[in-house]
Amino acid sequence: MLAAFSLFAAQAADAVTPPLPLPDYAHGKTAAQAKDRAYFALADTDRDSHISLAEAVVATRKDSAFQDTNHDGVVTPAKRTDFPAAITTNGKTPEGEPILPPAHRTGSAPEPWSPPAQAIWSGTTVPVRVTLTAGKAAMDGSVSLSVDLLATGDGVAISPFVQATRGIAFEVRTVTAELVAPIEPMPGSPPPPPLTPDQLTPIGRTTPFHVEIREKTRTIFPHGGLYRIRALVSLFDPYSIPARYVRTVSAPTTITVTR
Repeated sequence: MLAAFSLFAAQAADAVTPPLPLPDYAHGKTAAQAKDRAYFALADTDRDSHISLAEAVVATRKDSAFQDTNHDGVVTPAKRTDFPAAITTNGKTPEGEPILPPAHRTGSAPEPWSPPAQAIWSGTTVPVRVTLTAGKAAMDGSVSLSVDLLATGDGVAISPFVQATRGIAFEVRTVTAELVAPIEPMPGSPPPPPLTPDQLTPIGRTTPFHVEIREKTRTIFPHGGLYRIRALVSLFDPYSIPARYVRTVSAPTTITVTR
């Protein structure tokens, strides 16, 4: 039945190939039964807890338009695969809006940024709460950092590839609140492959998603001293219509970096 409905919806949308399979709630099931609650919340524009054929067609049209990068009226498997990677690489939404943070400088240090990690979530609030724990650090060695993510609501799942430069960046300030830059930039990681929702890792409200990070100290700090450091976590949901982005930060933690 779902396959038949998907075909019907695609034909109704001027034969544009749907960029995502329509969920199984698409023919009258309630929101509580929806597998993809984020998609449901965005597609259910009249908030009647049902997805009508008209709403499904509108959602399909919008999603197709975002992924049809050369505007030929067709969304191919290659375009679907390239869509999340292009957002991460270009740093822009499908509408062309930058997802880089606004220019913010203290002295000569730029605000830290990382390409966002893929995720899905329901609702409109920030989906995760971030906690940062910092270990010892020496300028001629490495620093260990632990980032824990807890969901703030239901339906939160995140890429298992999230890591420093893959959704996580670090803001470092002196004890006088001056933003500082590291001696050298942190090497970027190759972008992870685009994932389907079932390949993302669910995050709960009580058991944290734990990320252990070990990097050269010189790629995070400028020199020895006392610092306050925060973890900045950037996420994007390509299955939302339109795709959406969020950034959240941890409370600062103090770390002493020895020379």
